[in-house]
Amino acid sequence: MTWRLLLALAAAALVGGIVMLQAWRVFDMTWYVPIPGKQDHFQSSPEFGAVRMLFLYTGFLAPLAGVAGLYLARCHDRRWAAFFLLCLTVSVLCIISQEIIGRTNGHDWDSGMMQMMRRKLFYWLLPTTGAGVIGAGVVLK
Repeated sequence: MTWRLLLALAAAALVGGIVMLQAWRVFDMTWYVPIPGKQDHFQSSPEFGAVRMLFLYTGFLAPLAGVAGLYLARCHDRRWAAFFLLCLTVSVLCIISQEIIGRTNGHDWDSGMMQMMRRKLFYWLLPTTGAGVIGAGVVLK
């Protein structure tokens, strides 16, 4: 395996880990803060907004990087397909996270409901991650 492939796989795994960590943390942070002077009006907290943008940008850029891996798999070494699979997995993780977080109205839920949503989120994220890592391992074999 070349050092470039190892570096790309490590970067994809790192980004996937960051997405999983932020998906875990998002249920512990304040989602909405009241707008001063306007009763019953809320805006997204800066920390929550940054996490949502991380999911959005990573979910958009990961498949683009994966297409580069698919191109390299076709032209140079078939093992670059593992990078494509990891990037595709990261993109799916971001889509699932955005979907479940988008369906949750965080400013009027208690901590028990937020923990239930966290379990629901990881009910989908963990098997998806496992399938992506196993698929990448099969390609590298």
